[in-house]
This record gives sequence, C-alpha cells and structure tokens, in this order.
Amino acid sequence: MNAGKDRMNAIGFRCDASPEIGSGHIMRCLGVADRLHDMGWSVFFITGPKSLETVPALKNGPYTILDPGDVIPPMDWMVIDHYGLDRKDEGQYRDAAKTILVIDDLANRHHDCDYLLDQTYGRRAVDYTPLVPDDCRLLLGTDYALLRPEFGRTRLHALENRLNFDGLPSRLLVSAGNTNLHNIHGKILEVLQGFDRYPLTISVVMGSKALYMEDVKNTIQTLNAQTPHSATLMLDRPDMARIMAAHDLAIGAGGTTSWERCCLGLPSLVTILADNQITVIENLADAGALFNLGWYNAPDFEQTIRDGFNAISDLPAYKDMAGAAAEICDGKGLDRLITIFDPAPS
Repeated sequence: MNAGKDRMNAIGFRCDASPEIGSGHIMRCLGVADRLHDMGWSVFFITGPKSLETVPALKNGPYTILDPGDVIPPMDWMVIDHYGLDRKDEGQYRDAAKTILVIDDLANRHHDCDYLLDQTYGRRAVDYTPLVPDDCRLLLGTDYALLRPEFGRTRLHALENRLNFDGLPSRLLVSAGNTNLHNIHGKILEVLQGFDRYPLTISVVMGSKALYMEDVKNTIQTLNAQTPHSATLMLDRPDMARIMAAHDLAIGAGGTTSWERCCLGLPSLVTILADNQITVIENLADAGALFNLGWYNAPDFEQTIRDGFNAISDLPAYKDMAGAAAEICDGKGLDRLITIFDPAPS
C-alpha cells in the first residue's frame, strides 16, 4: 500500500477503558497513536465516555473522539484492541477502513483482520492460524511489545544501575494497574505493614480515577505512622520509565507493564488479577524474569509476598532476575510496528 497525496492518512483506534477492565487497552493504543500523530496522521479514538473518565490523557489529548455508535469516516487503518469484540464486530469496520489490525493476547476467538499483534512472551503462530484469515500477517511475541519510546531511551541507564546494584532492594514500586482493580494496591500495602526485615521506601502509582482511593490513602497514612517504612502516592504519572528505573524492585500485576518492567530489567513480584494474565505471568516466571505471587485473593498471599522478598533479597538471585527480564524485551516493539503503516504525508 502506498500513501499518495490523495490519501488521508487517517487511523482509528477502537478500544475501551473503565475501572472494571482497566486502562491497558487504551494506553498501548495511545503509544501507537502518539507516534503516528507526530508523523502527520489524523487519529481517531472510537470509545465510550467511561474511557475518557478512566484515562485523562485520552480526554486531554489532540485526538478526535467518536462514540462506538457514530458513523465512522473513511480511514486507512483501523486498530481494534478489545476483548469484547470478535470477527463479526471487526468486520463491521471493513467499509470504513482499508486495513484492519487487531491487538489481542487471548487467542480465544476468531478475528477478521489483515494484521494481528500479540505481544505475549512465547506466543506461537499455531495459536492464531485457526482464528484469522489465511492471508493475515501475524506479529507475535515481545519483539512487538508496544512500549512508549521513553522505555527504550531509559533502558541502557536502567540496566547499568541493575548491574551495579549492591545491597537490599529497599526502593519499592507498587504499581498494579491505574484503576486499582480489587483494591490490589491496598492489599499489598496492608501486607507491607507487617514486613520487618528492613525499611522500605515505597512509591504507589495509580490513576487519579482509581477505585478505593480513600482506602489506599488511609493505608499509606497508617504505614507511614506505624512502621519504619515510608510510602508516597503518585497519580497519573506520565514518566513511568524514569520512575521504574529509579526503583530496585516492583510489586505489580500482568499486562503491558510486564514488558515495561522487563525492558528496564526491573525485578518484580507479580500477582494475577485476571485470567488473561495467567499465561504471561507463568511464562515470565518460567524464564526467571519475575517471582509469581499467584492469585491476589489466595489465602497465602501475604506469605507469598514474604517468600518473594526472601528470594530476591539474595544479590545473585536479584541480578539473575534483572538479567533474565532484560532479555525478554528490548523496548523497540513500537518501532517495528510502525514500519507496517504507510509513510506520513509529505
């Protein structure tokens, strides 16, 4: 496909966010949208009002927002990143879009698309060949992890810090999703109140529209007043690469942030919040790139976090995990994806 001057170079993104489903679909699409916008493309997001409330960066950005029920104007590309849509729904965009790219990581339903991207570590073509058209091009694995450019820029500095690390992982990042599903941040902080091996400096990162906000704030206040630890709440931070690079250890969940942590070689204790995270977390744990905490609501969750700290406080084990994580993702996935799009108009 060639983008001549008579082409509009327009792209639409069909994705949603809410406190219940999180913000990951929109956040990874925003990374693609930002790059194409900088290249001169017209960018549309087709999404509901909850998405704008959940992800302020989308509401405040430069993009045209359409409701899913609106008439969709002609576009060169449509990117669909939505667990609730399948082949029938995707096919409805054929009249509007010349080319359809689906972003998925479930491999559990049929798709109508020209390209399919799944950034899951260990994903194989055989997982999708029965589910997509014969001529669909598959972009699979962490080579296509859609990280914002700052992660690639920060990678070398972060990995040098991991290589030179010599001590206990006391600078702890707690970041398990912008929406705080199941009050996971509060649960983790409650466990940390009983952690007495050494003092921690804790950064808690969430979105300003996250669930259970007052509970998290109260738990942070209690932790600061009654333990040797120090905790700070950070909201809607756009500089996650810098924040991750500045910490020794993370406690988090699966999803796109898994590849962010890997890119920066950040050792992590990771819990499962939803079924779609199981494969990602188990595969990364098998590769030695994280410590699997299991399900967030397991009765032994507190003890598992203690076990994770014990395992990672050993310096050789810490550096082994940092190295294994860094091997998973190089932070160049967005660059690789951009090459499939038409060039920007001259």
